[in-house]
Amino acid sequence: MRYKNFEYSKIDSGIRIDKYNGSSARVTIPPEIDGLPVIEIDLFDSVQIIGDSAFWFCSSLKEIHLPDSVQTI
Repeated sequence: MRYKNFEYSKIDSGIRIDKYNGSSARVTIPPEIDGLPVIEIDLFDSVQIIGDSAFWFCSSLKEIHLPDSVQTI
């Protein structure tokens, strides 16, 4: 499924973001897609920095997979 520049899957009672297809260096993860909370994010091997308050409004987020490329959180 697609939402803006995200590819995502429905899992359990929410959404997992699988891929970002845009060109922006700064990406905002929506708190919900299709009325369901975003509860899982698979980050990409190119991610190096996760900014302050990156998950501030993601109260339903349960899991984040951090690639080895992340240098700063």
